[in-house]
Formats: sequence, structure tokens, C-alpha cells
Amino acid sequence: MAESHVDLTMLQRLPTQQVLKLWKDVVGGSPPSCLSREFLVAMVAWHQQAQEFGGLTHRTESAIKQFKKSGPTPKTNPALPVGTVLIKSYRGTRYTVTVQSDGFCFEGTVYHSLSEIARRITGTRWNGPAFFGLRRTSSNQNKKASNE
Repeated sequence: MAESHVDLTMLQRLPTQQVLKLWKDVVGGSPPSCLSREFLVAMVAWHQQAQEFGGLTHRTESAIKQFKKSGPTPKTNPALPVGTVLIKSYRGTRYTVTVQSDGFCFEGTVYHSLSEIARRITGTRWNGPAFFGLRRTSSNQNKKASNE
């Protein structure tokens, strides 16, 4: 990567084509096309500062790598101990979900969230805790009557 340094106060005023050139020089390669101009400017600024003053510490980089390897954290409800069985009747069918240490077991598959299970049951996006009656919402009362 070539050494290209632009005063950070000037960076935001540069035309987009120059910001893209700086990205190639400072960050390397071409940026993904989905990134906004504001994000491009912020990333170029961060990389310039990291080159000048130092980037992330080794400990932080290790923590990020470990986090990426571990994948998503199961969204279990701390109020629901392992082994808790949730029962939901929906459109005449009874569904059972068991809380496990690594997620929620539904029909032999472990899911990371109740919302995934609610979507599987209904075919639409739902707040999982609300669907299973663990969270009260204003519309929960009306939907409960129509679902059972």
C-alpha cells in the first residue's frame, strides 16, 4: 500500500473519486460497492490514523478473531432455565420448544433464537418472546385470540 496522507479536515471535502483513490492507497484494493461515502471517508481516516499512531492492540485483534470464530451467541432468556418447556398453540397445532444451554430445541433442531422458531411456525417475522407469551405487547392480546 502506498503512503498517502490527507489532512482529516480536508478528507470530508474531497470528491468521491478522490476518496476512492485514497481507499486504494491507504486501505488497499477496492471498497465494496454497498458502502456509503460517509463510511468510506471514516474508514480511510481510521486507516490513516492507524498507520500514523498504531492500530489495534494485539490483545484486541485476538479478541476480535476469537469472537468471529465463536459465531452468534444463543439468545436464551436468562429467566428461562435450561430444561424449560415452552408450549404454544397456533392455528390449532400445539408446538413445543425446550430451552437448552446452546439455544432452543424445536422439532429436533437447535435454534439460536425464539424468533427463528416463531418465523418457522408462522412463515412471518415475529418477536419470539412475544410469540411465545414471554413478553407482553399491546397487540399481543388481539393476536392471541385470533391464533388459538
